[in-house]
Amino acid sequence: MSSVKPAEKKQAKSAIAARVHRELHERPPLDVQAFAHVHHVAYLLSEQEEDRRQARAHRAELFQALGIQEDQPCQGERHAVGEKRYVNGDILRITWELHSEFVSYTFTHMAAADRSLGFGPLMLPEALPDTEPEWERILAIDLLITPWSRLGEKEHRHLFGTQTLFGSQVQGGKGQAWTSFRLDRSGWEHYLILAGELTPTQLGRQVKRLLELENYYHLILMPLDEFRAQAAELRDLEVAFTRKTREMFTALVDAPPEEERRWLGLLTEHSAQVTRLKEVMRYRLGAARSYHELFHRQLKNMNENRVEEGNQPLSSFLIGRVDPAVRGYTNFNERLDSLSRGLDRASNMLRTRVEMTVQKQNLDLLEGMARQGRQQLMLQTTVEGLSVIVLSYYLTGLFGYLVKALTKLDWLAGDPAVWQGAMLPLAVAISIAINTYVHRRVHKLENKGH
Repeated sequence: MSSVKPAEKKQAKSAIAARVHRELHERPPLDVQAFAHVHHVAYLLSEQEEDRRQARAHRAELFQALGIQEDQPCQGERHAVGEKRYVNGDILRITWELHSEFVSYTFTHMAAADRSLGFGPLMLPEALPDTEPEWERILAIDLLITPWSRLGEKEHRHLFGTQTLFGSQVQGGKGQAWTSFRLDRSGWEHYLILAGELTPTQLGRQVKRLLELENYYHLILMPLDEFRAQAAELRDLEVAFTRKTREMFTALVDAPPEEERRWLGLLTEHSAQVTRLKEVMRYRLGAARSYHELFHRQLKNMNENRVEEGNQPLSSFLIGRVDPAVRGYTNFNERLDSLSRGLDRASNMLRTRVEMTVQKQNLDLLEGMARQGRQQLMLQTTVEGLSVIVLSYYLTGLFGYLVKALTKLDWLAGDPAVWQGAMLPLAVAISIAINTYVHRRVHKLENKGH
């Protein structure tokens, strides 16, 4: 009989429903008003769960330092949004997101009145607390949002401090997004969004897409240096494998067993190196392919168009850098798998050859043992035959002594030699009977032992 009360069961069901709906609304669309200034930073986390615990603790510490109450909506274990409203009408919104590989913070300052256009610190009524995490920073985005529909070329160049800019019309031409894809002296990348006809909801989604694009392409390109180093090692392994297998199959035509085992050891060593490469790169490159799909999905959702003739859109620049890297990752994994299969085939062939050599040695050994057994059997048969003769000889001799004694006592008539000769067949029969009895006795004892 169940000890759970109906009220407790009902409460448990309600808790499940609440958890599902909390997950459903954990990442609501967030409106953004222009003019706005956004800072977005992302930090790399290790595989240790302790990093995620510290990330949650840091978020709680940050919200507490800013006076953001924990009972605000949308504050979960992996996603949290907190807002602070200042007396002058400004709003600071902090969006915190915890992912498997990184944690991100987005600070959105929506000013009550237009401000001067310029990148740099958020011009809040009060300074943000100095609580930057100690993890490695992946990226830092400084994004300005203005309600204007267009900005002159001179203003663009002055704002970004460079002649090379990339821009796109977004959401079917309702707004524009611009960047230089370069870092300033503090390591921040600058973006400008001209809101134009974008509604606050559309603007919020556009900001989210741009920031996620930045997250994804940074995570895709992040293992590039390590990939290049490992690709060089893979090339060395491929060349060494091709050369050594050629040498091996040439040398193993009449190779002794010791040489076969030496080559098998070399192939095993190569397989261990390939396995290590797989362990090092498989997870990282596999994650990059997953991010690549999300990257292209967000590009498609931007509904991007070219601003003007001769201008390079954002997607054109990013795809030209990201797609070749992902193709390289895919090719690397394919080459790694191909090399692994080649090593397995060569190892199996060589292992089969070694096993056949061992089997031949075992067969030769068994044949030698069988031959030796046959020889021992022949020798034993000969010895047994001789033992019958010897035993018959002694029995006949003993009978001869008896006959001579009986003849001298006149108890037996005739020639003793004749009687001794007549005894010979009987002596042989007795010897054979004794031999047969001993054989049967030995076999019986052996059967009992088994």
